[in-house]
Amino acid sequence: WPMKEPEETKNPAADAHSLAGMKVISLGELLDKEFPKRKHLILPWLRQGESAMVYAAPGVGKSLFALDLALTVAGGGRFLNEWEGPGEGEAWKVLYVDGEMPLDDIQARAAMIQRGK
Repeated sequence: WPMKEPEETKNPAADAHSLAGMKVISLGELLDKEFPKRKHLILPWLRQGESAMVYAAPGVGKSLFALDLALTVAGGGRFLNEWEGPGEGEAWKVLYVDGEMPLDDIQARAAMIQRGK
């Protein structure tokens, strides 16, 4: 039986093809690429396009933490009176989702946080 020539093996990194919206690139391409600077939303630890997870035991203030974070990013100021939020005129749109707390409790907590800013 005649031996066949092996088919050319495709190198996905060289092809830089898209798969389900993801682009495959080589390490060299990654190292050469220049990315736009992302703004700090909470200096120095939360930047545009990042997400964070908050976890702790019940009743220790996770909801207050998240609400203060959302209000700081949306309206500027300082987060927990410790970290600088967006600068003057740089407020961001924020979607705050709470699947457990009644709206009147969220309202009371937001008012308390705003009074302290």
